[in-house]
Amino acid sequence: MAFLPINSGSKGSLDSSPPKRISTPAGMRLSVIMENSNNAAAGKPKRGSWNSVGRTPASPREPSKRSIDRSSHGYSYSIFAEKADLPGRRSSRGRNCDFFTRKGGWKRIALFIALFIITLIALIAGVILGIRKRNSNSNSGDSSQTNAGDSSTPTSGSSGSSGSSGSSGSSGSSGSSGSSSSNGNGASAATPSLNKNFPLGTYSFVSFLDTVQADCASNADTWSCYPYTTVYQSDGSKAMTTFNWEIKPGEKSDSYAISSTQNPFAITFEDAPLTLADKGMSSERYTFQITMDKEVIPTVALTGDNSASKCFFNHTTFTGYLYTKRAKDYPTTNQQAKASIAYQLWPFAVRAEQTVGGGENVPNCYKTVNGNIGERITRNITAVDPTTLCSCLYKNWSPPKKGTTKRWDTHDLV
Repeated sequence: MAFLPINSGSKGSLDSSPPKRISTPAGMRLSVIMENSNNAAAGKPKRGSWNSVGRTPASPREPSKRSIDRSSHGYSYSIFAEKADLPGRRSSRGRNCDFFTRKGGWKRIALFIALFIITLIALIAGVILGIRKRNSNSNSGDSSQTNAGDSSTPTSGSSGSSGSSGSSGSSGSSGSSGSSSSNGNGASAATPSLNKNFPLGTYSFVSFLDTVQADCASNADTWSCYPYTTVYQSDGSKAMTTFNWEIKPGEKSDSYAISSTQNPFAITFEDAPLTLADKGMSSERYTFQITMDKEVIPTVALTGDNSASKCFFNHTTFTGYLYTKRAKDYPTTNQQAKASIAYQLWPFAVRAEQTVGGGENVPNCYKTVNGNIGERITRNITAVDPTTLCSCLYKNWSPPKKGTTKRWDTHDLV
């Protein structure tokens, strides 16, 4: 806004009424100049008309920048710019800079950045911990299922001895890992879940007496197989035979050895090496073999005086086959309930056999008196061709149907 003087009635004199304002930049500049000149003239004391020697008459001076800045109208600091902002309005640049220049501005920025970084770190840490916890819960669930049958301690209440289903004592709980279901014959079709240390551990190998051969002896009554009845002569539970064996690390790396614990017919051995056969195939198995002197107590008299007797089949071979992939289907759930099981069940098929060939001194039979060995018996005992065989076969798969008869077949030899 600019102010222009209004002439009074007399020429050359200024009117004391307020000047009019002109709202153009040029008019504003002119108004400021005129007002500053009037203010300067009013504030200066009156001087005499005379001048001191050597002095020139006082000439008017342009107002200083300070006087312009101190003027009451407040326009002088910016009116000389054609596009200057009017007083009372702050530019956007000034407003933006005030946040940084005022006290504590940079500290607030640093605080906001620190809070953002802390929040981001906490979020990442929470995600990582959540993933780890979920994986841990999943692994612990798998471990609890896998280790369900890892216990190798005999179950309390078990008789502690292995034998046929007719032996006394309550049945122990099975430690076999994995789940099982019944097939059409009521047999247990296992879907085992193995522990990480398999095959290490102590197991109960439940089987049935499948086949008995007595061709190596001239008198068939001198050879017998525990539990003295086959699965074909009776129901499956009466032919049940349980072997309790412990598998331990062998002398060499990645090797295993097996030892007997409690067995029904005194098959005692220790640290027999296990050999892996058919690795990776469906018939994969560990095998071991020992030599023993098999003792048989005939159920019929071998002498005319009806003396008790005992026969020895020296150098009898006992061979075990512990399968790691072939499924078992014996015993059934009902048969297992009748068994005396001290340890966890072996989760796969098993086969065990005793064999001895004929020949001289096969067998050696003696009278016994109060359990002591007495006179040798030779009556009706003669040598038989060495190519003949006496055997006992035990297994836990493919039990025969009731009323059928069965001898050796190729399926049993694999």
